[in-house]
Amino acid sequence: MKTVAIAAAGVLVGAAISYILSAATIRRLRSRLRAKHSTTTPRKGIGAMNLILAVVGVTLISFTIAMIQIYRETGGVPDTLITCVFAVCGGECGVMGWIKTTKERNQDRQWQQEDIRNDKQRESGGGGEPPDDCPRNNL
Repeated sequence: MKTVAIAAAGVLVGAAISYILSAATIRRLRSRLRAKHSTTTPRKGIGAMNLILAVVGVTLISFTIAMIQIYRETGGVPDTLITCVFAVCGGECGVMGWIKTTKERNQDRQWQQEDIRNDKQRESGGGGEPPDDCPRNNL
């Protein structure tokens, strides 16, 4: 009985650590990209996907605790229910991950095309008004 509780706690702690490390890495990479491409606007508030992930996490933690309590009282758990709950939550997180990577891939392509256009414009001599901080504007 203690082994099941320790295993469940270990899985939860491992998942939390993995999430924290991956979120920190992604945040660092995005800050580098945003510094390179300063045309992006800062995000406001918590996003929908982050909210859904928080709900899924709380649901899985509370469900795991409830299943441990049921196991302590009855000596068994509903295996089909456990499988279905983890399959639904895992599927939801997988779909959200797929959506996120698709959005980031499209954003990277857009930035790459902007970089190519900017490089071509610089090579051709600019062809436009000088920037605001240019000394010629102060004359």
